[in-house]
Amino acid sequence: MTLGKYLLPALSLVLLCRNALRKRPYVPLHGNRFTLHWCAVWIAALGWVPNGYVRAQEIHVSARVPISPAASDWNNWIVIEADSNDWHHLLACGDKWSPQANSLSGFLYASFDGGRSWQLKVADSSSGWVSEESCTFGPDGRAYFIADASRLIDGLTRHDLGQTHVYSSKDDGRTWSPPVVWDKWTDHNAVAVDNTVGRRRGAVYVFYNAFQDVKTERVERIEAGAYPVFSPDRSANVDEFRTSATTVGVFAKLPISARVLSDGSAIALFGTAMGFDLPSPIEVLTTNPDGTNPFRLTQVMRVVASPKCLSYPAMAIDNSASPSRGRIYVMGADASSGSCRVLMSSSSDNAKTWSAPVPVNIPNGFPTKPDSTGSFIFTMAVNRRGVIGLAWTEKELTCWHFSASTDGGMSFSPGVPLSECPNGGSLNGRFLNYYVEAYPGDDIDVENTSHSSTTTFSLRGSLGYVWRTSMATTPDGVFHPVWMENVNGGGQIWTASVSIGEDPHQTPPSSSGLQDISSHVTFDLANEFYDEATGAVFVDMAIVNRSGAQTRFRGPVLLKITDLRSDFGAVEVENSDNNERGVGTVWDLTSLIPSDGLPPGGISDRRTVWFRISNPKLPPSRLANLVVVQAKIFARVISQ
Repeated sequence: MTLGKYLLPALSLVLLCRNALRKRPYVPLHGNRFTLHWCAVWIAALGWVPNGYVRAQEIHVSARVPISPAASDWNNWIVIEADSNDWHHLLACGDKWSPQANSLSGFLYASFDGGRSWQLKVADSSSGWVSEESCTFGPDGRAYFIADASRLIDGLTRHDLGQTHVYSSKDDGRTWSPPVVWDKWTDHNAVAVDNTVGRRRGAVYVFYNAFQDVKTERVERIEAGAYPVFSPDRSANVDEFRTSATTVGVFAKLPISARVLSDGSAIALFGTAMGFDLPSPIEVLTTNPDGTNPFRLTQVMRVVASPKCLSYPAMAIDNSASPSRGRIYVMGADASSGSCRVLMSSSSDNAKTWSAPVPVNIPNGFPTKPDSTGSFIFTMAVNRRGVIGLAWTEKELTCWHFSASTDGGMSFSPGVPLSECPNGGSLNGRFLNYYVEAYPGDDIDVENTSHSSTTTFSLRGSLGYVWRTSMATTPDGVFHPVWMENVNGGGQIWTASVSIGEDPHQTPPSSSGLQDISSHVTFDLANEFYDEATGAVFVDMAIVNRSGAQTRFRGPVLLKITDLRSDFGAVEVENSDNNERGVGTVWDLTSLIPSDGLPPGGISDRRTVWFRISNPKLPPSRLANLVVVQAKIFARVISQ
């Protein structure tokens, strides 16, 4: 009798699961979503977890990697993009606010080793206010970086008189052309390039928030145009000179990200700021596959923002070979329930129709976070296996987490930390000092005070709200979230490689077959920084070929530490390429070397290396060694 009491319900659940699973492939969030969810919950209770459910221990987070130097001003706009054809290539672009210069400038970093090291490639400080950055890869080694330069008049920005700077690269981001200048401000722009094999392969799309003066102009909801992306120089062929970007501006709507779908149509995600406690639409705009009008603007969901639940929405496309290939996911932060939660919707028909939005639930973590605790920002991406990655921050932007879903968003794994999470909160003076802005006039009424008979100036101390962050996925299936931290002196950009299941690059580099070139090289160092509070030590390192003979050094180029010490305490390496932390640590410097080798007298690109001193104590000597590294360097040697 007792046995039958448990067997009959169990048999019923088995039949329920069998019938539900037969319906696959399914569209997530629709009819059988809850049936499958509870089916999996019941099976998991028996000790078995289906492939669609990711355990937290299956998420592998590499050592954090600094993209920018420590204390490198406040970065409240960060975009990261990956080359869809080569996992080695990544771009990170955005802007940084410098209180010392009282100016905003644009930047672009590039990585050629899958995000292990980064080099600054473009810095745009052509104006005292350079913002609205976006970047992406195109086919055949092309890459693009866009930054808008506002005009400053009497210390105030005039975006309507600003310009758009379009930088391009032909070698995956290693070198960049001078910018093509558009006499147009592309507010809050997002760029996408057609990487399909269709006839518009290589086409560039730029979406932006259209500025129009409603007092003097008839307001058009959508405006379209075409602007050149290449300069008419002798090195460019006729086709390149005639190539133009299709520009699409939508009045009073902010583009967040853009992509090109497999049929050649472009899609852009737009958000609209309606103010706190008011429903704001999240929409997508799609173009025709041939790039012509008309454009289609479709509402995905409506969300309510609050001061502590104020994140941009996110969009990602499943390009895997699974049955969900082509599915588009959109997520938005919503405070309408009194808690900050993420809602998700999806489309399987190229954004024509969308499923009803449902909350994302993560065990032992966000969402449904009380709206009164800390700011909240999130981002998402989908990798080549159809896995959804979700990254978010709590505790005033200092504590970042990652979660994953392998079943189309039906369930997510428990969150794992991406960054250090300091205790006691982070709203301190150091946090504020990196976003202090000075300008003429009164922030409440700039237009009147800047032209009144009473001269006024203001100093604004912002809490450093991060406007834009993102996450990329490389063709090897690895996620690359990007975020800013203020723990090492403020304003440092970080990333990490996150893999689901086995790490595809876990094999450490080997010096087998390489020659010891230690006696023929020296170091070129810059951007050294020490944080007494955390014991973190950073320095940007390059190598110099000081051989007198006509000898080039080609990759692989590896540095292996033979001795590591500090007069301040025990020291370890924080960002090795072979998971070692002391003697035996290896850094792979191959991506820093030109493809044809490092010539005599040549200096490689730089890589940030990171150390940690445990419980640092000030030594008695006035001149003491913070870190001493002895190493051997191995490479291929080519004599000319």
